[in-house]
Amino acid sequence: MSIIAFPNKDKGFQEKWHPKRDLLDIPWSFRGVFCGPPSSGKSTIVKNIILKSRPMYKKVLVVHYGGEGTRDYEEIDGIEVVPLSALPDPVDINPRREKMLLVLEDIPLSSINREQKQKIDRLYGYSSSHRGVSVITAAQNPFDVPVGARRSSNVFILWKQPDLAALQIMASRTGYSSAEFRNLFKLCKTKHDSIMIDMTEATKNPLRFNAYTPIAMRENASVRMVE
Repeated sequence: MSIIAFPNKDKGFQEKWHPKRDLLDIPWSFRGVFCGPPSSGKSTIVKNIILKSRPMYKKVLVVHYGGEGTRDYEEIDGIEVVPLSALPDPVDINPRREKMLLVLEDIPLSSINREQKQKIDRLYGYSSSHRGVSVITAAQNPFDVPVGARRSSNVFILWKQPDLAALQIMASRTGYSSAEFRNLFKLCKTKHDSIMIDMTEATKNPLRFNAYTPIAMRENASVRMVE
């Protein structure tokens, strides 16, 4: 006896890893949390994901706390930047299920009202899997990442924080212990160094330093980079 599998017709668009795929060409549609101090490189990683996607995203929407006044993304043509008040509706977004990326950038949790928080939860929980939207929250502080985003994400890129204890709120979601987390961030020597935790289906490199260098985790929680 076995369970009969029924394919979900709303989810047949998702991309998959293949041997020649760039490690920052994360298969669409994914859900990510990128967390690091100011000027650590969060926007740079987002831009690399945009430029290295194959095929390219047909639409990139950035919801920025600074609204249309930010110049963070002006190097790349075709990116629409809107303020938090223009946060899209999770059901109406991307009706044609075209390849789309939504970035929630530098939005303090204290500035999000109840309705906006519910929208973000559904953008992660529904829009990503059913409407073809990859979603990234880029935040300076782990406490500014909505709980729904942390729980639903399958890609984490984290930079060392002055308060390492703050990063521990990410540890339980990623499946790593506090000791393993502490050892991972010992690899980070500059403010631009990051740890990538890739939980996407069939990834061959679940732990990476600066997005590209694989990290090996030993049973005693010690880590080493694999050259």
